[in-house]
Amino acid sequence: MNNTLQILLVIMIILLGTTLSLIGMQLFFILREVRQSVQRFNQVLGEAEKFSLFLNQSLQQVGEAVEKVKTPLSIIAAGKKIWELFRHPKEEERSSD
Repeated sequence: MNNTLQILLVIMIILLGTTLSLIGMQLFFILREVRQSVQRFNQVLGEAEKFSLFLNQSLQQVGEAVEKVKTPLSIIAAGKKIWELFRHPKEEERSSD
């Protein structure tokens, strides 16, 4: 009776040890896969950051170009208004009365 119980305990210990070893190996593989996924995700975020910086710089350049065009156009519009005032001063006085 004692021998069979000891044999059964040894078999159970071997089975539990083997099971825990297999679980540990699987956990190692899972953690390695998670690490690789996080590294790939980090690369994607790096690329997205580069793209957003490029887009931001491009939009700033477009804004600067619009400002450069806008300033001469406003000067031309002001000059046109002044020209109209000198050209038809009586009409402006009548419309303000």
